[in-house]
Amino acid sequence: RLQCRMDSQMMMAEARELRAELLRDVSGRWADSDLPKLIGNAGHKWFERWRKRYNICHKVTGMKLKVAWRKIKNRVFVLLTNIFRLREWWEICQGDKPMRWLSVDQKPSWWNNVGLTKTWAKRGRRAPTVKENFAHTRSRYTILTAVPHGWKMTEHEDNVPKCAMLFKGKPNGKIKRKLLKNPLLKPWMKMQTQEEGSYRSEDMVDALNWMLPEAHSKEESIVVLLDWFSGHLTQEVEDAIRSKGHVLLFHGGGTTPFTQINDTHLHAILAQLLVELENKMKAVTRSDLLAKGINKMPSAKHEDLVNYVQGAWMAIDHEQIANKGYMQTGPTMPMTGPVRPHEVYQDLLDVLNALDPDSTPTEVSLKTMREAAIDFVNKGHEEKLWKTWDDYYMLIEPHDDEDEGAEEGLEAFRTHIDYEEDSVNEDLDEDDE
Repeated sequence: RLQCRMDSQMMMAEARELRAELLRDVSGRWADSDLPKLIGNAGHKWFERWRKRYNICHKVTGMKLKVAWRKIKNRVFVLLTNIFRLREWWEICQGDKPMRWLSVDQKPSWWNNVGLTKTWAKRGRRAPTVKENFAHTRSRYTILTAVPHGWKMTEHEDNVPKCAMLFKGKPNGKIKRKLLKNPLLKPWMKMQTQEEGSYRSEDMVDALNWMLPEAHSKEESIVVLLDWFSGHLTQEVEDAIRSKGHVLLFHGGGTTPFTQINDTHLHAILAQLLVELENKMKAVTRSDLLAKGINKMPSAKHEDLVNYVQGAWMAIDHEQIANKGYMQTGPTMPMTGPVRPHEVYQDLLDVLNALDPDSTPTEVSLKTMREAAIDFVNKGHEEKLWKTWDDYYMLIEPHDDEDEGAEEGLEAFRTHIDYEEDSVNEDLDEDDE
């Protein structure tokens, strides 16, 4: 299959060529009067009938990162196995002290998020005219979100986790200096600039050094969860986390829609709040301009974007998201007894059911992961293979290295699961699992 785009003009040209071939058929089977007219209005009407007959409609396509279902299952298996092993080892080493977690991820955003949404109009009427900055729908900045559990990132009265924003600009250049002078900038919000406009390893190191405290004792150690992004898969990022006494775990490539709390429970809420704030502020600004006799479209500045993100961040119930999200994606899922379907994120539930066929409509089977991980940790402890929490690294199973980390700048693209490739490689599933 070509798997490239074809517009209606190309399809009509192909149809006309096919019609001509039929007329040239030496058998004489086809007469001109037997075939539809494909020129002018008659061709337009035929195209409409063809679409209706074969149920052809427009579909919006976008760039996605393609990952085989086989790999998704294997990588989810590895991540959850690592999580259950660490949790069992933590209980052995630290008893009932709460385990600390931190999930950090980039959320791409646009200077004009509203411009990418639909608008209301009366059915059958033309779309309304909207006065806005279209160029800003292509201008990007990045929000670095954090979801802590078992500890607080800051004691600020706003009671929200730390957050960072990265704009395109020179490090410590004019844009960053201007942002830092913003009187409304919150102490829990970090400003970053990058000439390439998206996160690189050095930017992640800078943000993690700011987000993570020093672990002065073993019980203050934090398990940091990062996705399979090239800016995370560097020695510098690993050193920044481990030098402070913390543990680094990776989501396998393509698995964040199933297991990363930022993607599964946070980012959609943040995106919706940003659109709502932008709509309200642009309506107010537009009204003020018109009242002054100025017919000008509202255009956001760097400071406006910071205010939008800070307002949206404070409107989120972060504690509720952390409690529900970490339970449904693994880190606080029950370690004993039955796991109910509602205690698992829906998309992750599909993966778990594929991994363990013993699941039922009322109970999720975790025999191949949770029970196996617990037995593995306890057996190794009895054999004195690991003795203290510092030996945690011996419990972590590495991910496969079939795919390189997602390149810088590709954080905005979703994951496309390739089920067809999985059907071709069924024998690999059995071997790998």
